[in-house]
Amino acid sequence: MPADTARGEGVGQRLAAGARPGRHLRRQEPEIHPLPGDNVFHQVSASARQWRDYAESAPGTCVRTSKDRYLVRHVPATYFLDARADCARWSVPLGTTTSGALHDDVAAGTLPAYAFVSPDACDDMHGADGCPADLVRTGDRWLAAWLPQIMAGPDYRAGRLTVIITWDEGTSQSNHIPTVVVAPTVRHVSAGQRLTHCSTLRFTEEQLRLPLLGCASTAVSLGTAFGI
Repeated sequence: MPADTARGEGVGQRLAAGARPGRHLRRQEPEIHPLPGDNVFHQVSASARQWRDYAESAPGTCVRTSKDRYLVRHVPATYFLDARADCARWSVPLGTTTSGALHDDVAAGTLPAYAFVSPDACDDMHGADGCPADLVRTGDRWLAAWLPQIMAGPDYRAGRLTVIITWDEGTSQSNHIPTVVVAPTVRHVSAGQRLTHCSTLRFTEEQLRLPLLGCASTAVSLGTAFGI
């Protein structure tokens, strides 16, 4: 699907708020360019439910500056002003496949209503100092370690979890990106419709019975495309 020509934190705003920031926001940290306006994080908390942004290599909760392999521009919850109070509790270090926030929530069947997982600069295939040379293989191994664990967890086995794996940008030749939808009811489905990150937001808000924000209101839903 097309990546909407936005990148980094631009995709985070697209996925969370259905809006596209100006080019001046690219690679800017939330302390410099915090974002006003409604977003799915605020929507979820306003509906008396919880969300999480599980951020790999984060040095603490709701950290609003990049550090080493932690890239804040890939942690969208840190940017939205009306999510700041909850961000201090719910934008948390990811942990590992054997301990930490995501592992514990998966194992206990206590994943929140909405979760955004932010791999670090090595595992998201972008790369940084000290990352392995083969970034695609590194990202594949990261997914191979996490995905079976998530699919074996109580939330997925009970049919109350859909996993969406997507990227924030394509190549210099094409900004089309792969997006994989994993759900208990999805089998061997390939969507032919034009889908964007707005489609992902629409599906999220439909599943959570939230008002549609921004471009989600006119996008084709991933739910329609994949029959879920």
